[in-house]
Amino acid sequence: MESVILDANVVIKLHELQLWHRVRAKCQVHLAETVVQEVDYYEINAQQIWIDKQALRSECAPFSVTPEQVRCFLSQFDQSYQDRLDLGELESLVYLFNQRTAPGHVLICSADSIVWQILGCLNKPDHGISLEELLKQLGLTKHLERQYTEDFRVHWTKRGSQDWIQGRGKKR
Repeated sequence: MESVILDANVVIKLHELQLWHRVRAKCQVHLAETVVQEVDYYEINAQQIWIDKQALRSECAPFSVTPEQVRCFLSQFDQSYQDRLDLGELESLVYLFNQRTAPGHVLICSADSIVWQILGCLNKPDHGISLEELLKQLGLTKHLERQYTEDFRVHWTKRGSQDWIQGRGKKR
């Protein structure tokens, strides 16, 4: 399996599904420092279970990006896209598009429509993978809410492509 950059919503969902360690054992996981800061807990049977951030840091060696890299990345997009990005998504996308030395293909995995729209707007749909697709590739199929599915990813990636064609999203 290839390397994946996980967004906070995916990290939380994997913990909730009790698949975090199995996914970590089968592929290389990258986490933005801001994603580690964003994840707090997941719920099982209405009980909050706190995520061990120190364990995440030791397991994934979180990455950070520079303010200049963030500014450069954001400068490509209009306000309608910029305003919808949270810090974890932003840092993850900046890292994804600044990979120069990583062997193989690094993919981003999220459940937020703006991530997929950006990939569509940049004509990079092959740089993302839904949690559903990731789990299938690892032989760990589960029924998931719509935002974690391939259909959701494809829909919003196409929407991002349409936005670009219609002059929205990416500055020209």
